Amino acid sequence: MSMFEEIIEKARIFDPDSKQKKKLDEALELIRKFNQRYPWRSNPQLINNITHDDLYNPGHPGYFFDWIEHKLKGFGHLYIGHAGVWENAANNISQFKGLLKIAVDDIKPLHQKVDAPWENIKMWGGDKHIAKKIINCFYPDIDIYAFRTGDLEKFCEMLGITRTTLENESNSRYGEVYDESTIGKKYELLNNLLLNFKNSLEETRNWHNAYFAKFLYSTFREELSPRAAQLTRGITASFEPLIGEGLLYAPRTEQEVLYLFARHHRKLGFTYIKRIQQGFPDVNVLNDRGEEKKIELELFASEFETHKHPPQECDFIVCWENDKQEPPKNWPKIIALKDIIVVG
Repeated sequence: MSMFEEIIEKARIFDPDSKQKKKLDEALELIRKFNQRYPWRSNPQLINNITHDDLYNPGHPGYFFDWIEHKLKGFGHLYIGHAGVWENAANNISQFKGLLKIAVDDIKPLHQKVDAPWENIKMWGGDKHIAKKIINCFYPDIDIYAFRTGDLEKFCEMLGITRTTLENESNSRYGEVYDESTIGKKYELLNNLLLNFKNSLEETRNWHNAYFAKFLYSTFREELSPRAAQLTRGITASFEPLIGEGLLYAPRTEQEVLYLFARHHRKLGFTYIKRIQQGFPDVNVLNDRGEEKKIELELFASEFETHKHPPQECDFIVCWENDKQEPPKNWPKIIALKDIIVVG
């Protein structure tokens, strides 16, 4: 059986009990209510009236970021490790309003929405996965619900969309080499290729884009998880360069994760590093409120489980990449440095 035939067969047997379909229907209903609550696409002038508490008001669920992070979790999950992400936007409300107006502008293409200067708000840069989620919520049919560039690239690879195709499409669309394209252009291009694939199959063309995303994550979950075998064999070619951070490659050891954490701890909302130790947990910090928090560093989030760390004795897992798509409910919050650092 060819790879193409295997994909078709997996599509035919996907979600036999319709549980994923039911979850999607519930998420689509919430998206409808979200756009009723925030009708900013049809009337962007309403954005001018947004207050700090409309965006972020802990203790009073129902504020805008509560929808983005929690209520709409079934429509693309975000891993937000620190409330400072939302506080930073609410405290820079004028700037955030300008970004929202770009996000809901029907005239602007997807790549321009993503490439808007979201990084001017602390902790909103990197792969811009938060911006992508916000855009998705206002345009529920615009793309599939995968916010990490690496995930989209892996999906293309597993579906037989070659690197040559990526290069040709990037040159045709933008006149640029793929690796030199912006985050937004890569996101737009990858989504276009994946949706073209979805629409080319009789089995998937009538699926909602978010349902197709669930199929991809379900089918290729193992391929998305970073493989420890690569590390033990010393393979480095699969790691992205991180020259801007002073590393030739993205982290391959826990010590290199510590190095990056030390460079970016203030950006993450941890004002001071109080202690670094060899035992568990690795780091004690003071956050922006002066509260002491305990942090365990890992290369991949899944290693927290492998090392059998007691979750109740730790506040945060800071890792390079979060390969634990559905962590246990009692786990510490996960902060993936890959989501906030621009790779390249």
